[in-house]
Amino acid sequence: MSSGTGVREGCELPFGTTGKASTPTSLTEQEQQMNKVAKLTRQLQMMTNERNELSIILANFTNNDLNNRLNFELEVLNMEHKKVMVDLEKFPNEISEALNKCKELTEETVSCSILHSQLLSEWTHLKEKVSILREENRKLRGEQISLQESCEEMRRLCGEAHEKIYDLWAKEKQHHLRELHSSINTSSTKDIL
Repeated sequence: MSSGTGVREGCELPFGTTGKASTPTSLTEQEQQMNKVAKLTRQLQMMTNERNELSIILANFTNNDLNNRLNFELEVLNMEHKKVMVDLEKFPNEISEALNKCKELTEETVSCSILHSQLLSEWTHLKEKVSILREENRKLRGEQISLQESCEEMRRLCGEAHEKIYDLWAKEKQHHLRELHSSINTSSTKDIL
């Protein structure tokens, strides 16, 4: 801030203004010119001070110091350059290793792809076999049910045949027993006579 005007240094005010509230009596042209001159004087003084500081710094910075600094920076650059060159020398080996790894991975991928194709083919074949076996199993169950029904029918027929045979045998036995009994009776009557 400039002393007395309330205006920042380096800021230009429009012609006829001072930064103060306007008063009924305005500043004369001569006062305005004086304010401008004071402002320019302050700016010139600041620039002179900065120039003097830079001159002192430059005077303290001798050629020897400059050479030492340049040598140091050159040394740092050389070290960085060597490091970059070492890294660059490693690149071919790293690229070669990466290519070998890629080749191995490609071979492994091809091998996995072939194995996957084989397994997929086997899986499809087994799926077809399972489908065929399920169909055969369904037919066998049908045949089993049919055989069970036939067995039940045979049991029933055998049971009926057994009953008929047993009835015939029982009748035949009774008939023989009667005849035997009757022949015994006849013979005993003859003996008695």
